[in-house]
Amino acid sequence: QEVSEQMSSLGVPLGGSEDWADRLFIEDKRGALLFSEEELDLAEEAQKRMEVMYNVDSWTKQLSARILSGGTLLAGGVDARRNSSQSGLTVEAILEGACKRLEDDMRYHASVFADASSARIFTQIEEHGLPNDLAQLGETLTGQCASMLPLAASALQALAASCAQLKLKAMRAAAAQKIKTSLERLRHLLVAPQLKPINVPARVTTILNEVAAAVEPMLPKDTADSDDDEYY
Repeated sequence: QEVSEQMSSLGVPLGGSEDWADRLFIEDKRGALLFSEEELDLAEEAQKRMEVMYNVDSWTKQLSARILSGGTLLAGGVDARRNSSQSGLTVEAILEGACKRLEDDMRYHASVFADASSARIFTQIEEHGLPNDLAQLGETLTGQCASMLPLAASALQALAASCAQLKLKAMRAAAAQKIKTSLERLRHLLVAPQLKPINVPARVTTILNEVAAAVEPMLPKDTADSDDDEYY
């Protein structure tokens, strides 16, 4: 990144509309080239290497930032069934955060490690022999996403338990409907193509099935019964 900024200050930025070799194709007053053909060839190769390095730098920063953000969420809500006041997060916030991280991080992971254009860049990285930690960062991100699944399932379980304690039928039904929506969202994530690199823990599926069974009787009924008690 630092080198990229320095090159931009010299008028040969990465990603510019003009190749470096063309930009440096300069003639003096006598028509002679300021840079030799060999130097122009070196500039062309240097640009190719720098552009690949730029991808390494960009991916490394993105993956590291996502790992840091996910780690913060996991540290703040390792077990959503406990009181979350110490972490400053509500159970609802933990559930939403875990689902959002799963959706965004695995989508980004797929764009880097399961995309045809990215595969070509990885080939170029190997050809240029550029050192990088991308594979390790990718594994760390998928491992972290795998940890998000039990966290989200645990949060759903905690919400279902709280829902069952509500005395007003209308409030209980509304809460159960929200839990069902979140449950369907999480179940959809489990079968999403971008989650293929993740081994879903068996206990996650078990918890989701238990939550579904628990909230089903509390969901709003299709037919209204005016004789029903407000409390149930």
